[in-house]
Formats: sequence, C-alpha cells, structure tokens
Amino acid sequence: EIPKRDWSSDVCSSDLTIKGTIYSVILRPRSGVLALEIEIEDGTGRVRCIWLGRRTIHGLTAGRDIVVTALFTKDKQTWVGFNPMYQLMPNAQ
Repeated sequence: EIPKRDWSSDVCSSDLTIKGTIYSVILRPRSGVLALEIEIEDGTGRVRCIWLGRRTIHGLTAGRDIVVTALFTKDKQTWVGFNPMYQLMPNAQ
C-alpha cells in the first residue's frame, strides 16, 4: 500500500511514489521542447507529471490508474515530477 502524501509542504527532498488516477493528458511545448503532461488525482490533491521530448505514451489516458515515482518540485501552486518512472494499473471492470 502506498501512503498518501501531505502536499501542504513546500519541500520534497527525495523520490516519492504516488498512486492515483490520470485526470488529464496534454501535449504542449515546454521551453521549446515537446512535452507530454498528465495530471494525477490521488485523493489528497493533484500533481503533474511531465515527460520531456515525448509525444505519446501508449496507455496513458484520462481515467486510467497509475503509479509514478519521481522527485517532485513545487511549480507555483502545483507539484511537478519530470520524466517519472511509471506503472499503468489495470482498470477495475
């Protein structure tokens, strides 16, 4: 079981593993580089994960359950993890 994260802190000094549901999938340039961005809802809030240089990742769709591990940093009011390791979870039938 992956513990819920308290996102009220402004500091994250080690990799975190988050299990949640993909809320949105967006393809947008970031500093001139294409980036695939997802927003994950884990029951305590939302975080963003960004894969730089990626246009698509098979299976990454809104509503899909996912586990990600990354070093998250705070970007304005949102926590962001770049190029995270991930595992897509089977959706409940």
